[in-house]
Amino acid sequence: VLKQVWDLSDQDNDSMLSLKEFCVALYLMERYREGRPLPSVLPSSLKFDEALLPPVSQQASMFGGTSWRPQH
Repeated sequence: VLKQVWDLSDQDNDSMLSLKEFCVALYLMERYREGRPLPSVLPSSLKFDEALLPPVSQQASMFGGTSWRPQH
């Protein structure tokens, strides 16, 4: 199940999940936990166009100019 969720979520096939791809993965896992079958293909309503996202440098300014770093 996890591999299927990963394969569906990693839309750009870069072996990493962007924030949006991670959110798709969480959504798919929640559906699975509710007893719903996973789709064989990601529905177009869950697909997104990375070209429409602002550059990473602009994303930081959208959130107060701070970047997130894990606490040690």
